Amino acid sequence: MTENYIFSGVGHALGKYVTTNDEIERAIENGLLSGFSADRVRQSKGYKAFTTENPSVSPFSYFMEQVMGFRTRNNVVAFPPSKMRMQKAENALDLGVRAVKMALENAQLSGNDIDAWFAGNATPFEQAPGLGATIKAHFVARENQTQVATINSACVGFNVNLQRAVEYLKCNPAALHVLVVHAEVMSGLSVNKTDFVPLSTFADGAGAVVLSRVQSVEKEGVVSVINREDLFMLDFLGASSSGDLYMGASIVRERATENIAKVAMDTLAKTGWNIVDVDMLIPHQTGNAIVIPAAKKTGISLQKVYQGVQHNHGNLSGASIPTAISIISQNQQLVAGSKLLCPVAGLGGEFGAFAYIIPQKKSVNYCKSINKELDGKTAFVTGAGGDLGRRVVSLLAEKGAFVFALHSGKRLTNSELMVQNNWNENSVTPLACDFGKADELGELAKQISDSGKTVDYLVHSAAVSGAVGRISDIAMDEFQRVMQINAFSVIQLTKELLCVMSECNTVLYIGSAAEDVQFAGSSPYVMAKRALHGFAATYAPEAKKNGTYSIWYMPGIVDCGMTKILNDKQLASSLSLANQKETLNPDEVAQRIVDSLYKLKVLKTKDTYEGVLLVRRDGFEFNPYDTLNPE
Repeated sequence: MTENYIFSGVGHALGKYVTTNDEIERAIENGLLSGFSADRVRQSKGYKAFTTENPSVSPFSYFMEQVMGFRTRNNVVAFPPSKMRMQKAENALDLGVRAVKMALENAQLSGNDIDAWFAGNATPFEQAPGLGATIKAHFVARENQTQVATINSACVGFNVNLQRAVEYLKCNPAALHVLVVHAEVMSGLSVNKTDFVPLSTFADGAGAVVLSRVQSVEKEGVVSVINREDLFMLDFLGASSSGDLYMGASIVRERATENIAKVAMDTLAKTGWNIVDVDMLIPHQTGNAIVIPAAKKTGISLQKVYQGVQHNHGNLSGASIPTAISIISQNQQLVAGSKLLCPVAGLGGEFGAFAYIIPQKKSVNYCKSINKELDGKTAFVTGAGGDLGRRVVSLLAEKGAFVFALHSGKRLTNSELMVQNNWNENSVTPLACDFGKADELGELAKQISDSGKTVDYLVHSAAVSGAVGRISDIAMDEFQRVMQINAFSVIQLTKELLCVMSECNTVLYIGSAAEDVQFAGSSPYVMAKRALHGFAATYAPEAKKNGTYSIWYMPGIVDCGMTKILNDKQLASSLSLANQKETLNPDEVAQRIVDSLYKLKVLKTKDTYEGVLLVRRDGFEFNPYDTLNPE
């Protein structure tokens, strides 16, 4: 048997905006971009010959598609990029998380199965701690201490990290899986550019692979990896301290062409292959001016050269090759036993290549199913009869947790809850009580203690909307009722359940955007949520001494619960105040709530800290804080 290192999972993510050649051509015609001469193209032999059969094709369309080799490109903002647009756009982290999620699902692995994380990036979303650590925090339990590293590298970053990943597995016999991801937002480097070349070639995306150790009869997976550095390119391709791209096009083209061809042939020599043995050449998707001459220098048939990412998505820097492999795999174009050769050259003069044989099968060893990350954990959820609470209970049970599902006992019976939600009695135990009665609440802690269960996650979803109207028209007993259910009952349960909480646990309180936005007509509800928020902030330091991680989770306007009692005018006003375009999907919000219980970071949310209390806002823009300081 041979020890091999295969891509057990692949994934990619692309900027959501597609920029066409027509858009760029209009910008040139309007004087927004420079560097292109239509007259020069018209006089070329190539264009004249091409237009004999394609008379309607403009000089720019011909030049971009036939000469440069770009049809469309994916960007995180609509064309043209600007600083204002970039501030609200997806960044390298967002793209990287999406690509990693796809790769893990493709490998049928959990983030906790990964033994090491390697990330590459030259367009960081923040200066520190680095892309890799923050991506990892979206996929593993907070206690996970597997190593992570991020390198500052663009086009060749994936290749460098692939070599590191192979070396890591060779040096750590107990390790099974390493995650390699590269993410770039190249649009950010072109904000101040007027030259049409970078704006028409570079794009935004991320690619990720799970590299796994397997035993096979034949050699397969990664056969060899080479990485080198050409200092003659150092001063001719990079980004300035202000984040502006600089590029000496002629020197880059000359050196990159030579380097890609040379390292491709050196990799063949190292593997013992001949060029005719290669089934597919997947070069860095940098454009025809480099790819085609480099391929010709190797002697490979151009029919074997893959340029799909370049043609349809643009030059994704270091994400180009893993994205290409992900797309080819997704389209079922990879045949077992096929030999891939993947050379690359780029920023700063880095260049390299790897050789890969498609494995016969992808089965790997893993620790936990991706859907059973919470196996062995116990959760206690209040408000389990509500729209959001029911979803949270179901998700926790699906992930393997045992759940105590507490509801008010007024709208649904225990048996009705079980049937309606298809809950299994082995994973969910419904509990009922009147939240307005302190003595009934007091019995719950004893009931949980008597069960022998230790609670790992306490989720407070219990709340009533209360009366809606002018504050002068709402009776005091209504304020008292809402305060009792939404605040006092939660405070009492939190304190009494502390004795049955595990040593490392989470208490998550579900707040509301109403605290920030202060919706008119919801005074009892807003008052109770603010009161509970105050308790959570002051109780968090004390709870931390017992190992409790405290989260105040503030969703925007969700399409369930209180939203259902609003008329169209009230709903439109609420969405406008919260700067939301539409209501949030309750299933997606519930998923982010469950992820928050054991993961440090959750995509599409914004975090601030009040002392040790994590305040997580979900889906709305209002945010009075501009710092993130956990201490």
